[in-house]
Amino acid sequence: MSDEHSPSKYTNRLPAHQALEEFLRVLTEKSKLAREKYRVVQNIQYGDSDRQVVDIYYPDKVESETEVVFFFHGGYWQEGNPEMYGLTAIPVAQAGKICVVVGTDLTPHVSFSTILEQCRKAICHFANFFPLTSKITISGHSSGGHLCAMLLSTDWSVFGKDISSYLERTLRKAVLICGIFELQHLKETRENENLKLTTEEAIKNSPISAHNIKTLKENISNFGCELVLVCVENDAPTILQWNDAYLKELKSNNVHVTYKLLNGIDHFNVIQNITDPASPLAQIIVQ
Repeated sequence: MSDEHSPSKYTNRLPAHQALEEFLRVLTEKSKLAREKYRVVQNIQYGDSDRQVVDIYYPDKVESETEVVFFFHGGYWQEGNPEMYGLTAIPVAQAGKICVVVGTDLTPHVSFSTILEQCRKAICHFANFFPLTSKITISGHSSGGHLCAMLLSTDWSVFGKDISSYLERTLRKAVLICGIFELQHLKETRENENLKLTTEEAIKNSPISAHNIKTLKENISNFGCELVLVCVENDAPTILQWNDAYLKELKSNNVHVTYKLLNGIDHFNVIQNITDPASPLAQIIVQ
């Protein structure tokens, strides 16, 4: 990955390869702990392929109104699965909420548009699992932040009146963590060998595009949804740049957004530390 796009080069804690190794080790260890600590149902399929699955973690006490947090993992749309990110369920379940960790197919095997359609399909499918929940939060890290932003930029009426009404009643919060909100700049990088972005698809699927900002604004208003943009001090320059640009675009369109900059934190330990209920990100998600 090009240096300016690579968060591992900017942690200020470890050399790049060690930061990645530590991240994968912590994901494995703490996700195993999550499965030992909380009841979990893994690999619940919502689509035709093996990767279209979720893992659902339950708190000790569950009622029909129990709040639900969806988490969309990072991995540059190329890597990762729900099992790897079970650690994100620890603060959620500890707060008495259900956590749904979502998996999709990945590039280069499918397109960006296909991944997004799968995310939308997952939301529609699991709405039937939690018909009476009092609140839904969607959250995502890195490329998962991009997916969450695009869920907010979705015309849900296309999927039917029932899901539109459901989200109007339940979707109350979206937390976009170190998200990637502009895709056209990736088209000219070597990463695009796997991403396979075309100009048309990059514009269509960039949250910062005018048509997506417009739909997001309508949804935020209709749903009464709180939008939180979380950035970390030690991140790749392009991620920080496009978060700033996205924030400015949202504000210029009169979208109410809360911006949180976590000082001394990097792209990886923001997730590694989420198992501590006192960590800034854990508090942002479960509040």
